Amino acid sequence: MPSTPTNSLRLEKQGQGEHLNSWGSGSLNTALDMIDAAIAGTAAIVVTGSFTLASVNYTADQARNAILSLTGTPAAPFTVTTPGVSKIYYVRNATGQTATFACGAGATATVPTGQTWILFCDGVNWAGIVLPGTLDQNQAAVAPVNFGGQAGVNAANPQNPQDLCTKAYADALAWTANAGILPGQVGNDGKFLFTKNQVASWMNLPLATSSSITSAANVILTASSASCQSIAITAAGCAVQLPDATTLSFTGIAFLIHNTGTLAYLVTDYAGGVVAIIPPNGKALFLSQSDASAAGNWKVGNLSDFSPLQTSLISTASVVNTAALGNQAIVRLSATTALYVYGPSSGPTLVGVVLTLNNGGVQPGLPAPLGGQGTSWEQINLQAISSTQVAILYSADAPPTAGIITITGTVPTLGPTVTPLGSIIPRGGVGMCLLSPTLALFACAPNSGTTLTTAAATISGNTLAPGDTHAVTVAAYNGNYFAVAPLTATSGAVFLPGASAALTGVILNVAGTTVSDTGQQTIDGTNTTNAIYQAIGLSPSQVLLRASCSSSGSSALYLIGNNAGTLTEQSFLALGGVGGADCNIVQTGASSFKVFDVENTTNRPIVRQVNITIGNNIACTYSQYLNSAPSVAVTGPMSPGVKGVLLSGTNLMWAYGSSGNSSYPIAAEGTFLQ
Repeated sequence: MPSTPTNSLRLEKQGQGEHLNSWGSGSLNTALDMIDAAIAGTAAIVVTGSFTLASVNYTADQARNAILSLTGTPAAPFTVTTPGVSKIYYVRNATGQTATFACGAGATATVPTGQTWILFCDGVNWAGIVLPGTLDQNQAAVAPVNFGGQAGVNAANPQNPQDLCTKAYADALAWTANAGILPGQVGNDGKFLFTKNQVASWMNLPLATSSSITSAANVILTASSASCQSIAITAAGCAVQLPDATTLSFTGIAFLIHNTGTLAYLVTDYAGGVVAIIPPNGKALFLSQSDASAAGNWKVGNLSDFSPLQTSLISTASVVNTAALGNQAIVRLSATTALYVYGPSSGPTLVGVVLTLNNGGVQPGLPAPLGGQGTSWEQINLQAISSTQVAILYSADAPPTAGIITITGTVPTLGPTVTPLGSIIPRGGVGMCLLSPTLALFACAPNSGTTLTTAAATISGNTLAPGDTHAVTVAAYNGNYFAVAPLTATSGAVFLPGASAALTGVILNVAGTTVSDTGQQTIDGTNTTNAIYQAIGLSPSQVLLRASCSSSGSSALYLIGNNAGTLTEQSFLALGGVGGADCNIVQTGASSFKVFDVENTTNRPIVRQVNITIGNNIACTYSQYLNSAPSVAVTGPMSPGVKGVLLSGTNLMWAYGSSGNSSYPIAAEGTFLQ
């Protein structure tokens, strides 16, 4: 009968009649050596990748050894495949990679690099033997560590960064380090930590009383006013005034103010200084930090779960004109520069000024005469061709004149001028838009009549070359202003009040410099539209209009759709209280806009901002007032109002003036804080 191997160590079991007279000197001694290796032998293996332990019956091999010493530099974690028999290994892994032990379809065990572990196999599954204590083969605790009532070394008085420490030690260390800085905790549950002159103290929040106010005038709070204030202001330019700080009996949180109205308003101190601007549905805490003066030292903070405060940084105004103003326009040249053109109310010459942002303020260049004729400036239209060229169309008591302004450094120069619309002298509006950098579209109309005169001109360098004029028959033109907007590179649209003040439109198509039209269309016959002040082409299918709408009692915005040449009203928004000619729309993004207007409150101009977004309709996001305190007070009516351009991001440059005053500031508005 032949010999057979043992199951795990593959030692030779002598069969009947085997190895007669040679068992001791041969097979028995070999078996004893193998047993010795299985108990204390080491297999030193240089690893290059995954491998299988050598396993041979009756002969010395790797798999039989008790200790596996793995060295080498494999490029990735590797697998050691072992015989599927019951076995224990002491494994030292010095390869730099994780070793995984497997013997088939059962569970595997891993030995991280740089560690030595005891592994065992039941013939199918490999596992790491849990060491006495609480750590598994990955050195993670498998149960809470029980010190048996013994303290950790240095836990009560740690000396090194790695030492344990007790909660009592940590508490004592923290409060000792803040002794004299933070006040004690006992008896101050529910209070706020408040600092004054670097001294910390605990304070109650005095917001136990509340009040609701709706007012068309300034709201003046006193020391005895309720702490929680719901305030709605219904008149533009009014503010909420905080109390005289010397009448307060404490410092700390004094008021929580909630704007429950539809208009943003200023919150000022007792001396009239602006503390904050709160938008509709905005809430803010007002803290009195000092009672040393009547005005007080007020600090404001918005609450994380409330809508944020809205404010803006506005630079001191720069005066660029000292002559009475007839009309004005401003256009963006770059992220830091704009061109401002105004027509004095007396004198025949247009004036251009290059404005540059400098550390948040406006640095005006020298006013440059641009030429022109007439004394009654009806309209000035500017369209930027590039950062150094601007197309201009203006009208006075003479035929509308067009040209190209070239900017060299900070000096604007008007090139050769033309009268693209012929000899007509408009008493209504004039309009212009660029269909492309080389093609301009013009239109004009008298105060009344049934003929709208249009023309196109090519642009080359600083020269305009107009084609023949094209007359469009329209219903009786009602109003003084209309607007022109681009649709495509070869088409635009004119929007004007028609008969009975209905909003109408005409699509103009341009071939070369020849203009044709598709006839006048009534867009809105419900809202009485007196004048169209501004048109912004959003796409070939959408145009945004700013108009004066007497039926809504205010200026209004129209969103006009163009579907295969048919103009329709998609959305209408009454802005409320915004003067028609005295405001301006600035595009801030693909679908976001800001509407600005100026109001004069006790010789201090207040600029109102309304944010709107546009999709398939117009939505008002919020309204707020931007307080401006220029070096020269603006008095009298605000006409011709405010004009602005977005330079970059939320940085806006705007201009405002008055036909009844002799100074016209230009100011720059900094980044909006939200």
